[in-house]
Amino acid sequence: ELEENIDTRALYLCYYRCCEPEEIISVIEEIWESHSYTVWPAPYNKLPPDARLFEFLKAFIQSPFVLVDEDKEMQFREQLVEVYGRLVRIPSLSQKSRTLSDLRAVLEFVKKSKTQDSISQLCDLNTLLAGAQQEEATFDIQKYSTDDIAKQLVYIHADLYGQLQITELLDLRYEKNASSAVSLNKIHAFSNKIYLMVPTTILQSDDPHIQREVLKRWIAVSETLTQMRDYNSAIQIVNGLAETSVSRLNYLREELTVKWQERMEKLENQYSPVGNFAKYRKLSKNSPCIPFVGVALKDLVYAYEGNPSKTENGAINFDKMRLIAEIVFSLKGTDYSHVKFDPQIAQELLNFQPLDQKELYARSTLIKER
Repeated sequence: ELEENIDTRALYLCYYRCCEPEEIISVIEEIWESHSYTVWPAPYNKLPPDARLFEFLKAFIQSPFVLVDEDKEMQFREQLVEVYGRLVRIPSLSQKSRTLSDLRAVLEFVKKSKTQDSISQLCDLNTLLAGAQQEEATFDIQKYSTDDIAKQLVYIHADLYGQLQITELLDLRYEKNASSAVSLNKIHAFSNKIYLMVPTTILQSDDPHIQREVLKRWIAVSETLTQMRDYNSAIQIVNGLAETSVSRLNYLREELTVKWQERMEKLENQYSPVGNFAKYRKLSKNSPCIPFVGVALKDLVYAYEGNPSKTENGAINFDKMRLIAEIVFSLKGTDYSHVKFDPQIAQELLNFQPLDQKELYARSTLIKER
């Protein structure tokens, strides 16, 4: 049944959980036979009856891939084109721009885009950047402006989120087979690198003054990231500033001016986990936006495990589908093409090898004993 309030994006994203492609095709044929009496969801309910099927199939063909078997998924979309050819043999006058050839052109575009996605999936910024890695990869935060550093963090994260495959997320597949979640693993790896990079750069120097200057620059970077809505990078920096190796050196924070302490406290409050990240959830998520992946995945788990797939009367729970679609697509609104790429800064960020937590604690202990 098609309800007027169904989020069609959620329908495309989750159809595979309800029925096989063959069943979808059968239903489409039945709908065509009685389409004058079918209640169509928006925006199809506003179209002429003979235009609804074309636009519905076009949107389905262009929708994200959801099956693990991509060949089967593409075959299904090819079948949708053929279904239209069978059902609408002679398009009406209002269908001049909705012919079988038009739908085939849409399919060909999807095939080309999917091929390009597959190529991109094999690459990452680290392999595309020119120049060999330095023998000893270092990063001097004081060498660049905080705005430039923030922009490159945004650029890198936007690239990684752009590679994220929806098939990694559906049905929580990343939990069941972590090795198949290639793009998600890249996001986690770079997020962890930022988290460890912060305390590593703060503790690089033995000079307390330089340590505080580096700490302040990271605060400024996190503020810029928040303004640019790269919340994933911003929260990793805040967590890095609170890492034990840094927080145990009381003089770092105590000797900050009141103004800098207030700026740091504001960031800590914004990204506090209290109330299930209540304050973070109130921040603007207007596109472009790079949401905190930890919260998004936590919400996705709850959407799947905390909501039944069927309603009490046995119908499909479209509210659950809609919720899943909202969470998944929130991770894909990361178009930061307006940000200028700086290969030098980006390469230093990507190549930098931070200390691990054990090494950081040892370094912190050494500093504290002096």
